Amino acid sequence: TQSRLIDSIQKLFTLIATGLLPLVSLLTLMFIITLPFTGLSAISRHISAAGLLLTLAFLQLILMAIVRDPQKASLPWTGPLRCLIKTALLVAPLYVFVAAWALWLRVAQYGWTVDRLQGALAVLVLLVWSLGYFVSIVWRKGQNPLDLQGKVNLAVSLLVLVILVLLNSPVLDSMRISVNSHMARYQSGKNTPDQVTIYMLEQSGRYGRAALESLKSDAEYMKDPKRARDLLMALDGEQHLQEQVSEKVLADNVLIAPGSGKPDATFWSALIQDRYNVMTCIEKDACVLVEQDLNSDGQAERILFAFNDDRVIVYGFDSARKEWDALDMSLLPR
Repeated sequence: TQSRLIDSIQKLFTLIATGLLPLVSLLTLMFIITLPFTGLSAISRHISAAGLLLTLAFLQLILMAIVRDPQKASLPWTGPLRCLIKTALLVAPLYVFVAAWALWLRVAQYGWTVDRLQGALAVLVLLVWSLGYFVSIVWRKGQNPLDLQGKVNLAVSLLVLVILVLLNSPVLDSMRISVNSHMARYQSGKNTPDQVTIYMLEQSGRYGRAALESLKSDAEYMKDPKRARDLLMALDGEQHLQEQVSEKVLADNVLIAPGSGKPDATFWSALIQDRYNVMTCIEKDACVLVEQDLNSDGQAERILFAFNDDRVIVYGFDSARKEWDALDMSLLPR
């Protein structure tokens, strides 16, 4: 029957958790012992230190919640293993406090993001959970700690439910908080215009859109041509920017290198066959055109340097068709 199947699955998970919990407890204790010698900076070079600490605490707590049986007076292990697991549970709040400290350092340096807000909420949940288990072991007043842990699990479940409701309400709208934090840092001078992340704002719904619109009227931000182009592309779309590319616009704005001949309309027409490649050339002197015979055939090729895109394109003239063609394209070395 269905109830037997559920009981079998529950017993299977309990059996797996019973085997894993001592190993996880040993791992977490070894980690916290070696942490003062390695430091968080060594971990942060490879993965998120806060994320690793929270994961260790979560594994410890969730496995304990699965194994917990309120009908039994003690845990289903021998004395040394019970001592190991209780010790790991007692120091679990320490992982969460260290993770909270590491997360706060990132927030202080770079502000709130969606991930950091979710990380802070995870810290809150795990802090309540780990402290509840800590109290159940230390301050039990003759009660079975497993009974107290059941009440802690219920309280944590309700807390998670409240947080999920708030995350889907204006109170904890992660996009709003992230965008407001990002723009506040820019407006206060903590972030330079180059540190404003257009992509993040572009992905942040209506709040990000409003922030992009405010940047459009910011003279300091818009004075850099590349920033202005990226912003307009985010607001109006790449297609809108490509529509501004024309033979006349290119002829007026591309800088012709000294010693190079002035191109005719045929060449400019060839350039706009692929508007994406010359999109940045609509800005004054953003691109430079050089004329040089690269293959010693007596016919000069034209080399277009698009510096804002770190791109170089070589054009050659086809005498039979009387047209210019793009022969090669590569990226400029950084």
